[in-house]
Amino acid sequence: MSTFSTCSKLLIPIGLAMVLSACGSSSDGKASTSHRIFVTSSSYDGDLGGLNGADTICTTVAGLAGISGSYRAVMSSSTESAFSRLDIDGAVYMMAAAGRIDVASSGDRFWNINLESPINVDQNGATLAAMQGPWTGTNPSGGSSGIALTCTDWTVGNNTVAGSTGDTSTIFSSQWVNANGFTCDEMRPLYCIEE
Repeated sequence: MSTFSTCSKLLIPIGLAMVLSACGSSSDGKASTSHRIFVTSSSYDGDLGGLNGADTICTTVAGLAGISGSYRAVMSSSTESAFSRLDIDGAVYMMAAAGRIDVASSGDRFWNINLESPINVDQNGATLAAMQGPWTGTNPSGGSSGIALTCTDWTVGNNTVAGSTGDTSTIFSSQWVNANGFTCDEMRPLYCIEE
C-alpha cells in the first residue's frame, strides 16, 4: 500500500497537498503520522476497568474536549506492555493554548531517551500548574512494572495494592513514565496518546 493511500484514509477529506505534507513514510515503508498526547484533567483511582477501561477513558476525555480520533492510555498491565500495545510510528506532540509542543520526534525516541518537553498539557490545552503523577505501570523502556505495581492489572482501587506513576514535570526517560508508586486508592490522571 502506498503512503498516499494509507494517509488519505486517515485524512479524508483533506486535499492532496495537505495529505502529502502531513504524512511521511518510515524506514519500513509504512505510513507514519504524528500522535497527540495529553494528561487528563480528571483523576482516577486504580480501578480503571483494566487497560481497555483506561483506553475508553482516554478516548472519551478527548471526545468531550472536541478532539477527534482514538486515544489509548500510556499504561501497562502485568501481561501487556505499553511498548507492545502502543503503535507510535511518528512524532509525539502536545497542543497547548500557544500551539504545538514537540515531545519526541519518533516512536523510537519516545522510549529510553529524554523527551524534548515534559508531558504537562491536558486535553483542553491547559498547562498543568503543578507536577502530576499519572498511573502508568510502566518502566522507562515501555515494559510492564509487574502485577505488584499495576493495581492488579488496573482492577483494584483500594489501599491493599499499588501502582506505579510517572512525573509530568520532567523530561528524563527514567522518570516521566516511572517516578513513584502509590496505593491504588490514590486519585491520579492518565497519559493519553492518539493511536
